[in-house]
Amino acid sequence: MDFGEVVFSSCVENSSTVIKEPGRLCGRNGSPVSESVSTMTEADKLEEIKQLVLANNQRVNDLIRKGSTKPLKSSRLDVQMRFNEEVVALLEDHADIPNVAEAMASLKARNSLLKKGDTRPEIFRFFDIHRESKPDIPYAACVHEALQDFAKRSSSDREQRWVMSDLLCVIFDCNAISLGRVLDQSAFSGPEEASRLQTSLISDVLALCTSHLSVSIGNRLLFLVSGAPEDRNPKQSPIVFDSSLDLFCDLQEKAWEAVSSALEHSACNGNPTCSLSTSYAAAVSIASCQIARYKRENTCQSGRILLINSSESYGSEMGKLMNLFFAVQKLDILIDVASLIRGPPTLQQACDITGGSYVFIENIEAILVDLMMYMFPDASQRSNFNKPELSEVDYSAICHCHGENVCIAWVCTVCLAVQCRFTPICSVCKSVYKLKIAPPKKLVRPKKRKAADDLGS
Repeated sequence: MDFGEVVFSSCVENSSTVIKEPGRLCGRNGSPVSESVSTMTEADKLEEIKQLVLANNQRVNDLIRKGSTKPLKSSRLDVQMRFNEEVVALLEDHADIPNVAEAMASLKARNSLLKKGDTRPEIFRFFDIHRESKPDIPYAACVHEALQDFAKRSSSDREQRWVMSDLLCVIFDCNAISLGRVLDQSAFSGPEEASRLQTSLISDVLALCTSHLSVSIGNRLLFLVSGAPEDRNPKQSPIVFDSSLDLFCDLQEKAWEAVSSALEHSACNGNPTCSLSTSYAAAVSIASCQIARYKRENTCQSGRILLINSSESYGSEMGKLMNLFFAVQKLDILIDVASLIRGPPTLQQACDITGGSYVFIENIEAILVDLMMYMFPDASQRSNFNKPELSEVDYSAICHCHGENVCIAWVCTVCLAVQCRFTPICSVCKSVYKLKIAPPKKLVRPKKRKAADDLGS
């Protein structure tokens, strides 16, 4: 039974007249109302009902024409609000009946909830939770209490915006082949030891995330995953957990499930010969956009990105990553790297450009110590902690074809890909170079001497 059937049944139960016999109207105690009414013909009854319906429709149209309420931005919510207004207008003549009055109050409360939800959609989820906690109170009273509690929460959130908070974006490398090689090198007792190290690694990273959220109520967390280029689905977002949206989700459970699923997918679809590189460009760009938006909408906020790396190379994304690193520097965002392997110096360059920390994890079981010491403090507190010293950062270019450092190389004018040897077509973006070839020189023919000059000579 829907809401309209409840209103109709309540009106019938509390009406002043009931039908006892076909064609005869009686009062609540069973006595006939009047013979004049009972002796009306069927045509007269239909005409009277038609006039009442036309009058009610005219009244509803007048209310809509007057524009008693402004239309909502959401067309779906606006249709619901207009329908509720029409029902309330039809029930105004029977407002003295208790159940009808309660139904009208519920409809008006629902309209107030729709108006608030047009600008703040999260009110609907908040109201559902509030309604489940108090199922016995009337609907209208529950709506008013939920609106009051939501207003108090919104005011407290505005006050907390002035509190210093930090947005941490953790990007976990879920390339199963590269991570498996690292775990096999660190494990000495076989697959069981490697499985234990993998569990310890994920648990320690999630422990850092939980500690970050527990430090301040204004802190926010984004957990992202990245993998091999062939494992990435363009339609799927790399964000698996957002503390501002997943309010009622367990971080440990959701992140564990996402990381396990990504590793399993990478292990099943990966090619051991060409899946040693990890695609970081999409995750880093999304994380930097989220931090920039967070800092723009709130005051006194900071943001940083933490990369948990286990890959040796980054495929054809060297140019994209370098462009991202310089863009992140302009946005005043730190990039920290906890690398499980000594790979190319690209991530070291990222930390040096943005002012972050680069840590090489020699012992996976002790990664939590390094994370809490170097990655846990935000930008304003880094001066109170020891910063890991980087050796001289190698800024030499790395060719895309062989992955080796080069001093002199060819650079694509379209995608800025570095190549150690010349090719007429770029191997990364497939651009065809326009080669400027010098025009052939014209042959200069010797002029014939005049005959007079020949005679004179």
